[in-house]
Amino acid sequence: MTTMTAPGSQDVVAVRRHAAVAAILEDPRFEVPAAVGACDGMGWLRGSVARFANGESHARRRGIVVAELAGITPADLRQAARRETLARLAGAPGRLDVAAELARRVPLRILGAALGVHPGELDVLAEATARVAAAYHPGADEGTVRTADTALAELAALLAPDGTGTGTGTGTGTGTGIGTEADATSRADAERTANLVGILVQACDATAGLIGNTAAAVLTSDAYRAVPIEALVHETLRLDPPVRGTRRRVAETVEAGEISEVRGIGGISESTDAAGGVLPAGTVLALDFAAANRDPEVFDRPDEFDPGRGATAHLTFGHGLRPCPGHDHALALACGVLEPLLDAWVREPGDLSYEPSANLRIPARLIVVPR
Repeated sequence: MTTMTAPGSQDVVAVRRHAAVAAILEDPRFEVPAAVGACDGMGWLRGSVARFANGESHARRRGIVVAELAGITPADLRQAARRETLARLAGAPGRLDVAAELARRVPLRILGAALGVHPGELDVLAEATARVAAAYHPGADEGTVRTADTALAELAALLAPDGTGTGTGTGTGTGTGIGTEADATSRADAERTANLVGILVQACDATAGLIGNTAAAVLTSDAYRAVPIEALVHETLRLDPPVRGTRRRVAETVEAGEISEVRGIGGISESTDAAGGVLPAGTVLALDFAAANRDPEVFDRPDEFDPGRGATAHLTFGHGLRPCPGHDHALALACGVLEPLLDAWVREPGDLSYEPSANLRIPARLIVVPR
């Protein structure tokens, strides 16, 4: 582990070893950096979803997500994604940009349909979700946030129980749905709507990156055509994860030696408070999935793409107390899109470019042509 300090910010401890990342994700003393709620727009969304919550609020909101996903069968998602991908490929004029036409659009349309959105609104949903995703994490510029606020209102209208978005806190300063005058039903509906948006946003960039990174790795050779698509996707999740890491905040001061002894992390004192050998409360930990997934103590030949490994102990879908509740659904959507590509398409030669992001690895353009 090493300490990184950004100008004007607090120290951020980078955690790269697999055992250390896994141990922190298992320990309740390390929480997600919580979002500060707001009455409207993206601030309202961050303050209402499971992703940025801890404790009872997280448990309640995660329960909403789990219940919604329990009603969606991954196998059905996979079949629907495959059908739509085949239809789009059939209509392609000899070449197709996977990033623009498939990687986000197909999974979001299929997931939106499974959540009950009208077929005629699915393109609106996909476009709005992508705009919201661009400002989901704090730090986006004002223009991106304003665009996301407008898109969020569109999504809320599509997903709210009455189909209007009323009571979701996405208005222009009214705070409806979360104020003290709102009744319990309105607050519950608003929270459910927020977490439906959260399901879509969590699926948006991560699934696009998984599809794009897998396609980039395997659509260059016929050698992978006989390999089960699940194995190709699992190895991509390990070697080239679409989400590179996550963060945790130390909720209460933790003795570095205690962590080393109890959790078997080791070496933590090298990157903590030099005077006390502790992780002080408030310390932010940057958990590096990409590095942990290549830890030579866990993975043989860690830098080699080997789909023969099958499902490995990669950390890309999280671990411990807060694993991704939709990992089976994400895998199904990715496999449904990738299967038709692997069957009959190949990547056009050329260098890959990636979307600008500190924590996401998503091809910006990936052209395929028929074999």
